[in-house]
Amino acid sequence: MPENLSSPHDILLKDLLQHKTEAIAFFEKFLDHKIFELIDIQTLESQNVTYISPDLGSRFSDIVFRVKLKNAKNIRLSILIEHKSAPDKYTSLQILRYIVEAHDKQLKEKKDLELIIPVLFYHGKENWNYKSIKDLLHKYPKSLMGFVPDYEVFKINLKSYPQEELAEIKEEYLSACMLVMNADTASKSKKALQEIVKRHKKFGDGKQILKIIRYLYHVRDIKINDIEEIIEDLPPTLIEEAMTTYQQAIEIGRKEGIEKGIEKGIEKEQSKVVVNSFKNNISISMISNITGLDESSLRRILKDNGLV
Repeated sequence: MPENLSSPHDILLKDLLQHKTEAIAFFEKFLDHKIFELIDIQTLESQNVTYISPDLGSRFSDIVFRVKLKNAKNIRLSILIEHKSAPDKYTSLQILRYIVEAHDKQLKEKKDLELIIPVLFYHGKENWNYKSIKDLLHKYPKSLMGFVPDYEVFKINLKSYPQEELAEIKEEYLSACMLVMNADTASKSKKALQEIVKRHKKFGDGKQILKIIRYLYHVRDIKINDIEEIIEDLPPTLIEEAMTTYQQAIEIGRKEGIEKGIEKGIEKEQSKVVVNSFKNNISISMISNITGLDESSLRRILKDNGLV
């Protein structure tokens, strides 16, 4: 599955690429020039796509665009962006599933099949050796590899771009988002925010800066005093909004932490009841009635405690 839709990384990237100007600049900067030269980038359209599989339920591709080919009448292709902030061994299978479901959707809508170009956008800390499906099935003889689904993926590793280069991107919001997503420590994030604040007049009403500050709260441990110091040159109204945004994020985080702590406490007590009941020869069906847990959950708890 793609990253959780509520993840800060996902929210920021989706917000960025919903703006056509920023999306065009993104592809102009990062897409292979051989691909870029074949498409009419001004025809770029964002697609709000949900793929439904009877067996797998709803699946969301991270971001999908359609664009016309140059010098080709009414021929379009799709660009699918799979976004990852951490290595995932089975990403090639996820992308294949999206491609198949997308083609299936085209057929159901009685449309001609369109080419789909998968783009893997990665900005995690760890080095990632992406595994194709052939790589995952490497134990089989080469003579059988022709039976393995194979496709190319264009990979963007944000870590391969120096911060100085990202700072020079002309589209301010794109530059800002790439800077903070590429900053993998609190100190680097503070430097990135300092660079963004210097250019605050180019951000219109400043709402995009507030989104970046909210993002930094969720992904980096930056003290509120540091944020206050960094943004001191912003207009007073924007400083007030920024600090309110950051304080709200802290409060939400605190409440979520308390709720998770309560949940963990309840789970721990339930586990204790299950283990003690089982040791006293109470049947699993009776324990299920007592705790309200289904039998598969009970067996998992008992297995974790070495009792089954």
